[in-house]
Amino acid sequence: MKTYQRALQFVPIIFALGAGLQGAANNNAASAGKGGPNRIPPPAPANLTAVAGDQKVSLSWDAARRAASYSVYRGLTAGGESATPVAANLASTTFTDANRTNGVTYYYKVAAINSYGTSPLSNEANATPAGPTPPPAPSSLSALPGDRQVALAWSASAGAASYNLYRGTSSGGQSPTPVRTGITTLTVTDTGLTN
Repeated sequence: MKTYQRALQFVPIIFALGAGLQGAANNNAASAGKGGPNRIPPPAPANLTAVAGDQKVSLSWDAARRAASYSVYRGLTAGGESATPVAANLASTTFTDANRTNGVTYYYKVAAINSYGTSPLSNEANATPAGPTPPPAPSSLSALPGDRQVALAWSASAGAASYNLYRGTSSGGQSPTPVRTGITTLTVTDTGLTN
């Protein structure tokens, strides 16, 4: 009889513990159901910028909270980005879109992703790749005649790596094919001419 009473005394304690554990489980389930503070997709990346280069566009954006990776979407019209990303699973907040066509404007948006979903798309940015800008024409060209030769000199052209020399026998009649290429100085003597 004592043993029976003692067992009855333990029943409420076991029940109370069971109720407590069940309550905790219910709270966890409710928290999971609501998503919890970290169980939701990241917000949209902010401040997307696009910088054009020679046959490329360089993108950068601000990191999004809770983001595990990023996807980049590209289009040829404003708001016309493809539903298929051109780059996915990016761990960094920069991306260079290479092998683009110079003179074509490209439009971009970025999404952040984690295990709970994908963010809304970022702001849109666009850029138009372009090749290197050619240097300006050399200036102050002078010609000093000599015996079967002409000594030429000119002023430097900003950004020029070398110079080509064109010759003709009438004003404005220079051949489209240079007679000298790869000149790295600001003077040259054109020889073998007819007096």
